[in-house]
Amino acid sequence: MIRNRNRHRRGGYTLVEVMVALGLSVLTMWILAEAFRIGLEMIGQARAQAQLMTQLSAVGNILHRDLVVAHPFLPDDNRPNRGLRLSDQRLDRLTASGQGWTPPPGGFFRIISPDSTIVQTDSEGLNIYSATNHALHFTAILPDNDSDPYHVQVDYGPAGIQVVQSRAAEIAYFLADTGNVTGAGGLPLYNLMRRQRLVAVDDNSRAKLWAPSGGVVPVNYTSLIASDLVKGPWTLQEIRHPSRRLPLSPVTIPVSPSGSPYPLVLPVTDAVNYGTDILLSNVLSFEVRVNWDPNPDLALNSSLPPRGLAQGNTEFPYDNLGSANPSQPIPGLNLGRNSTLPATFDTWHDETGWTTGPNAAFSTSNSPGPLPLAIRVKGIQITIRVFDPKTRSVRQNTWRFAL
Repeated sequence: MIRNRNRHRRGGYTLVEVMVALGLSVLTMWILAEAFRIGLEMIGQARAQAQLMTQLSAVGNILHRDLVVAHPFLPDDNRPNRGLRLSDQRLDRLTASGQGWTPPPGGFFRIISPDSTIVQTDSEGLNIYSATNHALHFTAILPDNDSDPYHVQVDYGPAGIQVVQSRAAEIAYFLADTGNVTGAGGLPLYNLMRRQRLVAVDDNSRAKLWAPSGGVVPVNYTSLIASDLVKGPWTLQEIRHPSRRLPLSPVTIPVSPSGSPYPLVLPVTDAVNYGTDILLSNVLSFEVRVNWDPNPDLALNSSLPPRGLAQGNTEFPYDNLGSANPSQPIPGLNLGRNSTLPATFDTWHDETGWTTGPNAAFSTSNSPGPLPLAIRVKGIQITIRVFDPKTRSVRQNTWRFAL
């Protein structure tokens, strides 16, 4: 018997099938590659955000140490809480004749806070503000038992480089323009600066900040240690006078092209910026707001409280001290006693002529001279807005300090 067998030849893939398979493979590989790229970008963005949060946290820790751990004034048994805190300085009780309050025996606190600019209003009706001409300038005194006093490195020539320490320092926070912007036609970017000079607590500690035997006083000495090259280091009592402070006082700030006595950037006079650290880069705004009690004495032009929510101040009870443009004052803000110097609070000094001299600290006249507001500062709010060039995003942090 002969059997018939059908033999079937095994066929190959057609060109269409091959092309479809290749297309699917390429599509799968592209999806995997794109997912990998997106994952890397997300990791990079998360890392950049984490780094920025870490930097802001570090800034907050430094602010807390300078403003809360340290106190700005020498103790005075005749004041509440020995007058250590800023809120113990009752300038709201000062009268036009200079009665009711006297400056602290040592140390000072100064705030520059012109009116901020509203950037936008969010969906909840809260304003987002911006400021680039605000500043804090004060003395800070660490507790006796603090294990990490303020310090600087000083090159005394033949005596070598030495680390000089003090419990007290003069500190300033302000912005410095970097010349960069967020992008084509974008907003300017600044560095948040912290400048520090050591100060002698009293006459007994003055010698510790002076040049050692055989040492040569360096040129930058007065930028590291508040002092006179002839008279030596200043004490907390002496540095209250503006002429002995860092050159951030209004008398040294030039008039900006806008006609305001406050420029967009507060100057740093030393070419090499000794004693100045960059705390944060790519900063869009450094805003200081104040919570204060007004002065009932109308002659001092300090009788207005912080603006409320009904007046458009969504940061109540914190507010700016005044208008940056004295020719266009903003309703609800204190003008100060000198129309050329609004938006400034200063605990000043009590040297000869401080109430009667040509630049009297608490004169009621509008003659040229520093005439800061007579209010009781209870706390400050510091808001920093930072631009992240990696993620093209903006982050804002706010700190409130009861002083």
